Amino acid sequence: MTTSSLQEQVKLLEHSLPYLQQLRTSTPFANDVYEAAVYWRDLGRSVLEGDDRVDYPTRAREEKALLETLTNLLGSRSSDERERYVGVFEIAKTILAHVEATPPSRNGHLRTVAIIKTEFDFLQTDYGFKIDDEDPMGVRYSSGSTYVDLQYSKEPYLSCSFGLESKKDAVFWIDDLLFLCGDSKYRSLTQSLNLDTEDEVEKWFRFVADVFKRCGHEVLSNQPGIFDRLAHAQSKRDAEYVAALNEKYGN
Repeated sequence: MTTSSLQEQVKLLEHSLPYLQQLRTSTPFANDVYEAAVYWRDLGRSVLEGDDRVDYPTRAREEKALLETLTNLLGSRSSDERERYVGVFEIAKTILAHVEATPPSRNGHLRTVAIIKTEFDFLQTDYGFKIDDEDPMGVRYSSGSTYVDLQYSKEPYLSCSFGLESKKDAVFWIDDLLFLCGDSKYRSLTQSLNLDTEDEVEKWFRFVADVFKRCGHEVLSNQPGIFDRLAHAQSKRDAEYVAALNEKYGN
């Protein structure tokens, strides 16, 4: 499908939305169709706008599964409903085929993936980690026992998390590692990152990589007892943070 053809299909779906919105309160099925159609419209728009944050093939496969479910449900509904929705589903099918054929950005949003792979190459060369998953917004590394999840996010705790594969509920962040190794920078970490340019993304992940290089050997090599020590450090850091808030604002 050409770009102009995709534009036409997105416009057709767009024109159907007011009618679908009027119907959405009639049945749960109608509501599901309306919400799905809005998302399919937005997904098509993302392709047209060149949004590099989306893993298009993966997202399309997920939505095609939903479309198949809705199509199967439609088969057992009234003839009026089938006539009402079959055209919408055909348009969605065409849009999703184009979305699935759109390759995701190899370097990621603002080159996030390329930057992470460069700055964290030592995880693979020095510690035997492998890339467990990646999309345009980040990379997840795993050694089998330990993982490091690095994502484009303006919130530091979402940008870098790590822990044991066997204990997914025990998640650690970069300030926990700084606290453990006695680096006072954990106190000055911003609550919101400024990641609007490639240079800012590179600066942030270079800082995170440096923290792991300086303070993360025991964590990355999963030394006995290190994650118990890290959990203790996290608790102490949290208590310190709460005490600071109490002192500033009162109990």
